[in-house]
Amino acid sequence: MALAVVMGGTERCTAGSEDDDITAFLGIGITLEGGVASTNLDCKPVPDFSDCAIWASITLGSQTDCIPAVLPLWSSGVSSVFWNLILANGNLDTGTCLIGGTILVQDPGTGIIIM
Repeated sequence: MALAVVMGGTERCTAGSEDDDITAFLGIGITLEGGVASTNLDCKPVPDFSDCAIWASITLGSQTDCIPAVLPLWSSGVSSVFWNLILANGNLDTGTCLIGGTILVQDPGTGIIIM
């Protein structure tokens, strides 16, 4: 079981040093516990996770921003729940950066269980 993810929750790249806010751009019109429900197509145009450990090791310790190499589409861990015909985003979903990090939900912003 997974928790529903809403705008206002947080996400983090495994190579990043800080969390970033989750956004819900599709405007599907579903609100859960005061936050707009997120789908697996919702991804922030330019998430910023502060310093990237992978880039730092490649550049021999230079300070580098942790901004995913591609916009992450969430890999759905919730395959049976849809918000207006779009897969729901659950706290077990992940995003992939081509540099090598994995984007994980840190705080889904809600306690609502979805299957």
